This record gives sequence, structure tokens and C-alpha cells, in this order.
Amino acid sequence: MAQSRAAGEAGGLTPAALEEIRQRLDDPAAVARLDPYGMLRLIDGLTEQIQAGYDIGRRAAADPPKGGWRSVVIAGMGGSAIGGDLVGAIAADFSPVPVAVARDYRIPAYVDGHTLFVASSYSGNTEETLAAQEQAQKAGARIVALTSGGRLGDLAAQKGWPTARLPSGLPPRAALGYSLFAAIGILEAAGLLPEMQAPVEQSIRAVEAVRQRCAMARSLKDNPAKQEALELVDRVPIVYGSSGIGASVAYRWKCQFNENSKHPAYWTSLPELDHNEVVGWEAPPPSAARLLRILMLEVGDESPRMERRFEATRRILEGRASSMVTLRGEGEGHLARALSVLHLGDYVTFYLAIAKGVDPTPVRFIDRLKAELATMR
Repeated sequence: MAQSRAAGEAGGLTPAALEEIRQRLDDPAAVARLDPYGMLRLIDGLTEQIQAGYDIGRRAAADPPKGGWRSVVIAGMGGSAIGGDLVGAIAADFSPVPVAVARDYRIPAYVDGHTLFVASSYSGNTEETLAAQEQAQKAGARIVALTSGGRLGDLAAQKGWPTARLPSGLPPRAALGYSLFAAIGILEAAGLLPEMQAPVEQSIRAVEAVRQRCAMARSLKDNPAKQEALELVDRVPIVYGSSGIGASVAYRWKCQFNENSKHPAYWTSLPELDHNEVVGWEAPPPSAARLLRILMLEVGDESPRMERRFEATRRILEGRASSMVTLRGEGEGHLARALSVLHLGDYVTFYLAIAKGVDPTPVRFIDRLKAELATMR
């Protein structure tokens, strides 16, 4: 992790403004004023969500159809879909059938009676997921509801579908520990993943280590999340990950910048970016390049060839943006290391909101979109 820059290095910030931000990041009272809904408390709670989510999911067992499963589809949007992305990447190494994520009103044509269909809506009222669930029901899929209640919870109770019922009252993005590990438990109960208790325990330890390093009580000089937030307060992050679970982690960082920090961010993954996006750095507009910071995320399951590709890509991009940093996963096991990088992003994006002086919890533009869409029916 790069150290925090010295005063005066920020593009549009004066030394006095930088000093004010530094003080705010280490001031519990200032953080409490800017975080009235307790997003930091929810981020700190990821450790407790992991085992609970896994246990909830394992209890939502769907009976396999005669002839067995042929596909899995996890339908969701936003914070309710990212868990599906992650479990899909995990399942690629174990599941005998493909696992897809549907972010749409529609479902794939192959959904049928041999499909395990996980309807994932934290609120239970996501219109795209409800529409997809209705089509899956008509197609004869075996449905499992992953929700805290709402219309989906009511429908699951009426139909007798297996249900992974999550605790309510959280922003969906702050319930990832529940939704991800519940999805893992659902697939394990369906016989599509091996017993996952050991990776669950490894993940808890890795996430707890990140929490200790990034806690509010840790000052800026010793806190990697606060340091990265300071680097990004007047810059736009470009997040690069590897394929598989690394791509899902990079996308999660991008979404957390958007929702927690109210900050634009962009992402893609290797090796694909080396076949197109890397060329865009050959002659970027100087004024734009000065605003960009590249974050290279390595989650710990990269092959030797992928490691070499990361290194070569770093050499090519050196000096093209304002700055670049590499962040690596820590812990025992691939899932644990990926979760450690992901959780660091939760803290970075929270502290970036604080650095900017904004409340990390509300998502007003999403609420506005939903309200406007409701008037169009």
C-alpha cells in the first residue's frame, strides 16, 4: 500500500484542505456526524454475517429433480446480485453445472425443471427479480428465495419454496456477508458445492484481520484504508482485477465507490483489458490522466501466467495515470484472500465518503429513479 501523499501533491486541493481532511478522518465526532445511519458499524459487522449467512443458506435445501441439476441461475440486482457473482466464480471450480447471474427482467431460455433458480432480492421487492422469478416459476424451475421479506418472502411462504430468510433493515450492499454466504450454503445444500465450513472459517479470520487494520481507532498514519481514501479524494479510481473471483471483487470495489463514496469509478479485468483497454492509455488526454489513479487488485488465486501479465501491465501503465497502487489479498485459502481485498474496499470507500464530507448511506439517485419509474406504469 502506498503511503499518504504529502500536502500540496493533490491536484485541486490546497495544503490547508488536505490537512482538514486528515483531521476529519481521525476525528470520531466528525465521522459520527457524517455517518448518522451507521454504515461503518455495518461494515465492521461483516465478520459476524459470514457464519450466520452460511448457516441460513444451508437450511434452504432444494430437492434435486429427477435426473439432477443442469443449471443454476441466481437472479438479482445491485447489492443482491454481487453475492451471485462471487458464488458463481467459486462454483466454477467445483460445480458440475454452470452458474449464471441474471440481472434483468428476463431469464435465459434454458431455464427449466432442471434449473436451481435462486431469486435474490434483499428487500424482496426488486421488480426485475420478481419478474424473473415469475418466468422461472412458469418454466418449472426449482426456486429458492434469498430475501429478508417483502413480496418475494410472502410469495415464497405461499408457495412453500425453500427460503434463506436474511435479517432485515440493512442497505443491500451492507448485507453481502449474508447474501454471499447464504448463496454458498444454498448451493452446498443442493449438492453443487463441497462442504464449505473450512473456507467460511478462513474467511472470518481474514476479514477480521482487515477490520483490525482499518478500524476507525487506527490513525491515518497506520490505517491503509484511510491512506487510500486520501489518495482518491480528488481522483477517479480505475480498478483492475484478474478474471474469475478477482473480476467480481473489482466490480464490487467499483460499486462501493459509487454507492458509499458518491464517486465515479471504472473497472475491468485481466486478461481482457490487455486486448483493448491498455491501448487507451497510449495517448490519454493529459488533463484526464492527472485525475486517474489505477488500483491493481490481486486476490491471491492468480496463476503464474496471470501474475506475469499483471507485472507486464504495470510496467506499461507506469506513469500514464497520476498514480498506481497494487493491493493484494491476505489469508489462508482463495476465498479468504478474495474477501480480504473486497473488505478493504468497503473501508476505503467509506473513508472516501468521510474525506469528501458526505453521508455514505443514502443512495438518493437510485431512490429518485425508482420514484420516476413508478410514475411510468
